[in-house]
Amino acid sequence: MNVLICGTLDSSAANEELDIVNELAHALTKQGYIVDVFMLPFNPYFKLIPEQIVAMRLFNIHFADILITIGYPALFISHPRKSSYLFETPPMLHEFQNNNPEFDRVKNAVIEAERRCLHETGTIVCSSLYLQNELQEHYGILSECYAYEAATIDNLVKRLVNV
Repeated sequence: MNVLICGTLDSSAANEELDIVNELAHALTKQGYIVDVFMLPFNPYFKLIPEQIVAMRLFNIHFADILITIGYPALFISHPRKSSYLFETPPMLHEFQNNNPEFDRVKNAVIEAERRCLHETGTIVCSSLYLQNELQEHYGILSECYAYEAATIDNLVKRLVNV
């Protein structure tokens, strides 16, 4: 079975997504899966987020049997058997209040895109109870909470592969 794992590289963030992508790839390969990995560059500047979402939605990755996305905004990639492990959604869009109409248009478009992508995802695993509650409150999404530790990567694999 072919598994594609996708994470996001953000120059302003830590590399924990890359670490998890590599750990998942190693664990799945040991279990006999054929695994491909790729990392997406991401710029968190609010005006650029919609363009990046559109680009990710256009990816044709249906050659993979399962897609596992790690972090935001990799979850925007579409696949019929997708699971996602999330650390956060962009707090600036949900928490920041601005009287700028341009910001409001971008914010509303991104939130609607998030809603659609989250609802099309088979399994969502959150790294914190806070995020799990936020997804439930804002989007009506039921998810599982599982804090990542390298020693328990096999448990994370079980949660993400059973899509």
